[in-house]
Amino acid sequence: MSAAKRRAVTKQEAVASPPPAETGPENLFQQRCLDAIPFPIFTVDTEFTITSANPAVEELLGRPASEIVGMKCYDLFNTWHCGTEDCRCSWAIGRGEVSTGETVADLGSREVPIRYTASPLRDDSGQVVGALAHLMDVTQESAIADRLQELIEAAAAGELGARADESEFTGNYQMIVRSINSLVDIFVDAINNGCLL
Repeated sequence: MSAAKRRAVTKQEAVASPPPAETGPENLFQQRCLDAIPFPIFTVDTEFTITSANPAVEELLGRPASEIVGMKCYDLFNTWHCGTEDCRCSWAIGRGEVSTGETVADLGSREVPIRYTASPLRDDSGQVVGALAHLMDVTQESAIADRLQELIEAAAAGELGARADESEFTGNYQMIVRSINSLVDIFVDAINNGCLL
């Protein structure tokens, strides 16, 4: 086996195998790394039972890991994908493929638009034994899409003064909204000056 292929296999095993149960220094370091990731990450077995969750999952769900581990992911996240062929954890487990999707998690007290990716977890023999999923809250992206749709509907209704409220957003999202508003201003100016028919 070539050195490049050995590195690829080692890298794949490191990513795709569930961590061993030992608590040696290397495993503690790996757990600390997982815990430090600011995005919710959890693992499930082939029955969708959560087997581990990092602190960002605890924060998202408002529950300690001691309550989360052992529950079904679909009971906690209640997404539109849960229990359907669109479930990315199901894809990872059933097809052995990495897959990304977008849906809405119904967390009881609130709904959160999410983008999530699930990867298969394999044992030493290559059998899929579960999935690892990470989530991203895409609330601001969804809000921008909603505001853009509102601007399109307003323009179609002849309301050329409508703009999205930049103060609803921060960082790059605010810059995107500002740019959309500027683009609308350019078109309105062109219309008002007779440049567009």
